[in-house]
Amino acid sequence: MKKPIKLLVMCALSLVLIFSFVACDKENDSPKAQSYTFEAEYAILPTVGAGWSGGMSEVGPDLDKTMNASNGYFVVGLYAKGATLTFEIEADKAVSDAKIIARFTAEDPTGILDGGGENPKSFTITKDTFKIKVNGEAIAYKDITFNNIKKTNKFQDYTIGSNISLKQGKNIIEMVVDNDKSLGGTTLATAPLVDCMKITTTATLKWTPLTSNLPE
Repeated sequence: MKKPIKLLVMCALSLVLIFSFVACDKENDSPKAQSYTFEAEYAILPTVGAGWSGGMSEVGPDLDKTMNASNGYFVVGLYAKGATLTFEIEADKAVSDAKIIARFTAEDPTGILDGGGENPKSFTITKDTFKIKVNGEAIAYKDITFNNIKKTNKFQDYTIGSNISLKQGKNIIEMVVDNDKSLGGTTLATAPLVDCMKITTTATLKWTPLTSNLPE
């Protein structure tokens, strides 16, 4: 009786090992998520905008590297209702696993910023006042507050959403100013400075950066 029992045990162990190898192969075959960075200065710039003393939306340089801009540049002057920063991104397949992070900061270049409330040197953007849309669908992200705003401030990462759907082919991601609350000076709306957008997904993403946007 010992030999048949031993044989059965060996067969069972063999089956366990086979299933383990199959499971490992399936895990190895599953696509891995990759992270992509899309610089705001290479996106489609707004056709409207405003600054603190005139001007409009433009690409600004992080000259002394104190703002921690990822590529040394950022987009400023979104202070007008309707100002829209547009990213056109191609995906090789449809997914619903995209995580979107945006790098924002705020500024007070003239020292006259007044965000209202108890702390005039702070302000908040919300899903309603600064809309972030993916293929026309607004993302319900959590409020983002900028505190103790100085002349220049470091950019920070803010999670906009997870499990976002992207379609195969062209995807349009927009950052849209949808308010008319001035922060002071000649600004016509409340908006952040935009450094870049990061997307993590199992899809392969690509785009055509508009490098001609950079100042000469």
